[in-house]
Amino acid sequence: MRAIILAAGVGSRIRGHTASPKCLLRIDGKTLLQHQLDALQELGVSDVHVIVGYRSKEIIGALPGHVQHHVYSQYAETNNLWTLAAFSELLQGDCLVQFADVRVSRDALRDLLCCSSDVALLGDGRQCLEGTMRIRARGEQLLEVGSHIPVSEGHGNFIGLARFGAAASPRLGALINRCVQLGQRRQDYYTAVLPELCSEHRAHVVWLGGKSWAEVDDVSDLERAQAISFDA
Repeated sequence: MRAIILAAGVGSRIRGHTASPKCLLRIDGKTLLQHQLDALQELGVSDVHVIVGYRSKEIIGALPGHVQHHVYSQYAETNNLWTLAAFSELLQGDCLVQFADVRVSRDALRDLLCCSSDVALLGDGRQCLEGTMRIRARGEQLLEVGSHIPVSEGHGNFIGLARFGAAASPRLGALINRCVQLGQRRQDYYTAVLPELCSEHRAHVVWLGGKSWAEVDDVSDLERAQAISFDA
């Protein structure tokens, strides 16, 4: 299993309130990034790649020696579809792709890594929120993901971690590369191509149930994350 952590973004909603990149904000005495790396190590994922851009030297300086880094220079002009496409050669074999500003419980991450579906997204079905990437599903079958889904039609939120099996990973790379070659979707998340990918491969949602997670986009998110217990 290979893990790819997307950490190139500016984090504009919190940038004016902190001197650190989002993934270096601290919760429970560790940075968000370190929590992610520790969880991956505990679950046996040692092939870890972090894609950096904004304030890349600070993030690189915080990485342990076994973690590989890749610098994406167009982070201010594009979103993470283009970021991931720049290093699409990493999308081989079983891959976990995760946003760098999210913390989840180890049990939730374990559930995702153990899912045998070609495409598996970690989702929170307890609420469906504005300003998020929403999920439409039939039970555990993934139908659609994206911010275009009306809140009234969503069944939960995608929380930023997805697992792609050996058949789906290179196809994901091909789909996002096609967008770049056509000059399309510069401001989109890589999830924009998932409807096409999911039409070709088995796709499931791994629902969190009662397990803990937090995304840090702004100061209020950080305060909420600092108050959450991640034991579950």
